[in-house]
Amino acid sequence: MKKLLLIAAAAVLCGLSIPAHAAVTTYSHTWDGTEAIQGSKRLLRDANSSVAGSPKTFPGDFNNNPTYFVTHSLSVVVGSLVSVATTQDVSSFFSLYDNAFDPTNLATGYLGDQGSSQNGTFSIMAPAGGNVLLVVMSVGGSGAISKSWSADVTHSPAAVPESSLAGFDVLALLGTCLIGGRALRRRKRELAQSVA
Repeated sequence: MKKLLLIAAAAVLCGLSIPAHAAVTTYSHTWDGTEAIQGSKRLLRDANSSVAGSPKTFPGDFNNNPTYFVTHSLSVVVGSLVSVATTQDVSSFFSLYDNAFDPTNLATGYLGDQGSSQNGTFSIMAPAGGNVLLVVMSVGGSGAISKSWSADVTHSPAAVPESSLAGFDVLALLGTCLIGGRALRRRKRELAQSVA
């Protein structure tokens, strides 16, 4: 019992992380023209979907004024597979970026894209920073308004370290159990001695 408590306490104090498991995160959106990020260009659709392990060259950009952008950030395990499966009505274009997105320079941080505005999938290997942005851009200017999309992103979430407060909560609980167990044993001994 003591050995188990010591191991648990050491794990908490050493800041061990919750292990990462593959997860699917779903995002969806309907374009309405009030998106927080807007620009005049979008990525060029070159009909080549990104495939993990074979980095895709930046395809270039294309005049598309206005272009509406929606971004979603994911913390992922460095070097893990990030895969995106999309559902849409050819009004959107999906891409992944490394940590940040600049609508005035679409090449900065570019990791990969779907290649077309059809339902489909694409994938990348997570970058060294472990933070990936799903960037969805509208196609056809204002013609995208009222059209919807959704994306299922399969990824390995980065391990989340236990907070120090949570660690101390666990230690407090373990300590209470240990003290309570000792008090119970002492009380049983005292009762056994008084009966004898």
